[in-house]
This record gives sequence, C-alpha cells and structure tokens, in this order.
Amino acid sequence: MRILFDGNLNPLPKSGIERYFTMLAKNLPTSTSLATSNRSHTGVLRIGPHCVDQPPLPAFRPRRLSGFLNALAWSAHQFDLVHLMNYGPSQFASHLLRNGTPLVLTVHDLIHEIRGAPPDLLDRTARQRNYDRANVILCVSDYTRKDLQEHYDVDRNKLHVVYHGSSLEVPSIIPKDLENCPPYFLHVGPRSGYKNFSPLLPVIKNVLGQKPDIQFRLVGPSIDQALLASLRDLGIEAAVVEERRVDDIRLAALYFKSIALLHPSLHEGFGIPLLEAMSCATVPIALKCTSIPEVLGESGILVQQEEFQEGFEHAMLKLIENSSYRNELVKCCLERANLFSWNRAAKETLTAYGKAID
Repeated sequence: MRILFDGNLNPLPKSGIERYFTMLAKNLPTSTSLATSNRSHTGVLRIGPHCVDQPPLPAFRPRRLSGFLNALAWSAHQFDLVHLMNYGPSQFASHLLRNGTPLVLTVHDLIHEIRGAPPDLLDRTARQRNYDRANVILCVSDYTRKDLQEHYDVDRNKLHVVYHGSSLEVPSIIPKDLENCPPYFLHVGPRSGYKNFSPLLPVIKNVLGQKPDIQFRLVGPSIDQALLASLRDLGIEAAVVEERRVDDIRLAALYFKSIALLHPSLHEGFGIPLLEAMSCATVPIALKCTSIPEVLGESGILVQQEEFQEGFEHAMLKLIENSSYRNELVKCCLERANLFSWNRAAKETLTAYGKAID
C-alpha cells in the first residue's frame, strides 16, 4: 500500500499533529510505502523503519509556486490513498483526489466549532466539503465522533474511532535535579482559553497554605506577564517552577516524579497529557467533561465542574497525605495506559485504510 501523508513528517515532531502522524508512520508495517507532499528535510527522511519519499523542492514563497512545481514534478506518481494532515489538500493531493485517489482524514477535535475561532481558522464549508469527499474519517475518541456528527452532515459508515497511544513510558533514568527536589504537582501544555488554568491558582494557594513545601511545575509556553502578576498577587510565585518546553526524556521523568498531573481543561478531543501521565506512573486529576472520562476510565481522579476548587484541592491533599491511596491509583493508571498504544492505533488505521481503498 502506497500512502501519501499530505503535509510534512518530522522525526522530532514539534506539534501534536506532527507527533500523531509521526507515531502512525513509525508503527505502520514495512509493507506500506510512505511519502509526504511537503519536503521538510534536505536529506533522507527516515521515520521508524520507513524511508519516506519527499517531493524534490522544499517549500518556498510564494507557496503556490513551490506547490505547483512539486505537483508537476510528481504528476506521474501514483498512490493508493491520501491521508490529509491539514484542513485542506495540497496542490498535489488535489490532483490525486481529482483522479479518484481515496481520501482519509483525521478529526482531532471540534474545539473551533464549539469554543469559537477566528473566521480564518474555521471555514465550515471547506470542512464539510472534505468530509463529503472523504472515504474514511478517523476520530480520536467516541466523544469526538459524536461532536462531528452533531456539527456536520457526515455518513456514519465513514467514521472509525482510533485512539491515540503514548510515546512515553516509565523512565529508566531520572535527571539529577529531579532526584531530590521537593514534591510537586505538574501541569503540561497550553494554559489559556479553554485550558482553564487560571481557576487553578486559588487552589494552588490553598494547598500551599497547608503544605508549604510543595512545588508546582509548568511544562509548556513561557509564563507571560499576566500569569506572573497573578502568581505575585496570590503570593505563590516562589512555589512555581517554569520548565517551559522539554524533550521527551525530561517530560517522562517530570511525569514520573510528580505527585499528580493537574489537568483543568474544559475541552479535549482526546487529551494526550492524561495518557502520557498514566503511562509514566502518575495520577491525572481532571475535570469530568468531554473525552476525559473516556480516556481515564476508572483511573485517575475526575472532578465535577461545579465542584472545581473543592474537588481539585481535596484530591491534591489526599494524594499528598495518603501514599497507599496514591500507589493504588498509580497501579490502575498503568493498567489503563496499557490499553492504548501507537502499535494498536497503526493497526486499526491500516484496517481503515483498507476500507477506504475497497
């Protein structure tokens, strides 16, 4: 099977979408032949066991010209299917689709539709057009599948739920600075908007009032001036450690050494940090909403939205004070994490590819 990933792959992915497609590529069997419509490397692009074909020219401005030239250079190439990586097909992918090549796309979430987005990020007509012409639509959770059916007119028979895996696991080596650091809670990812980080700050203040030796470590964007002002106003700035963006080795260690992952997000299509935390033997504390209960199952700690402050605070203090309770939850989390894997995701995606071609 010859597959075109319509976008670019990166052996060191820089975004969640890149990681998703990179992990799929790594775990697809060697009997599949992979290519990308964009050139991201000047040399050979190797993803796992695959040597990935790339068009001859890297992208340059004007992008339409570089896209046109690559489409022209590859006009004789044939593929069994196109897996769309972005919201719209490239010029080369459009050429293939016009000639009847099957289309597969993945829906990660419908946050723009539900939470609002600038007009240039949400073209409902274009998205509906993609759903209409797709042969198979992969959804990363059953919750996302239901959202898609609620907001667009899609054929139920096209939809296949394929869960993410985790690329992290319990680390074998812990960085020296984490070996003997104070106990800490962890937050991973963006903090603005629906990620709902600000309501966590009074909770942190209350927990520190009872457990002053605790730290809070933040992985993700740099702390901006507004957040810094809030931390200072609440008198908790000294307890917050800014990790910024870290590699997977350190991220796994940060998860493993933490008391728990704090995940106050109001909306997730899947929720990769939840699975990463469980895979690295730590407990997620999260709101009971959207796809989150589907990922956590009976593992982790779910907090009702109307009990946000009380629920997070109670869960955090209980994990600090009751090690046997935490250890039992960690065991449940590891068992739950074993149900998800990129190998399984790749096998189920390959099955969906087969249905797209039939």
